[in-house]
Formats: sequence, structure tokens, C-alpha cells
Amino acid sequence: MLLFFLSNIVFRAIFWYNELYEKTKKPDFIGMKIFVKAKPLAKEEKVEKIDGINFIVSVKEPPIKGRANSAIIRALAEYFKIPSSKIKIISGHTSRQKIIEID
Repeated sequence: MLLFFLSNIVFRAIFWYNELYEKTKKPDFIGMKIFVKAKPLAKEEKVEKIDGINFIVSVKEPPIKGRANSAIIRALAEYFKIPSSKIKIISGHTSRQKIIEID
């Protein structure tokens, strides 16, 4: 009975530690740069992952006054499940080929 009780305590401690570790672990994409091919005026909004750092982002917004760029940032934020304030366009503000940094 004592052995069962001690093993249960050890199991709970290990489980608690793993839960704590998972909550504090930084996602792999934080601090990385990705290359995005933008597709404005698309029929549906979607993010397609080509490989580890290349993406195709389709948005419904037109490429006028930065509306498509804002939509791309929102789509990527939703895809990566992070706030849009953590995503910024480094290069390609007026191009379909963009370099985006995720903080």
C-alpha cells in the first residue's frame, strides 16, 4: 500500500513538471524569418506551408493602402496562434514576395 502511494506521488510530480514545462516552452517559430508569397484578391483566405520557411498566403483584401499586408499578418497570426503584434513585414511591403519576422 505504501509503495502504491509513493508511486502515485512520483507520477503526479512528473506529470505536474511536464505540464509546467509545456506551458513555459517557447514555440519553434519564435524569432524566425519566413518567406511569404502573397496572393491578394483570393476567393478564400488560407495559409499554405511549402516547407519549413516558405509559405503562400492567400487573402481576400486588395493590395491597396496596405490592406493586403494587414490581412496577411492577421492570417499568419491565426495560423501560428500568436498575437498579430508579434509579426512584422521586414521586406516586400509593395511586392508579392515578402520576408516576415515572427518575434
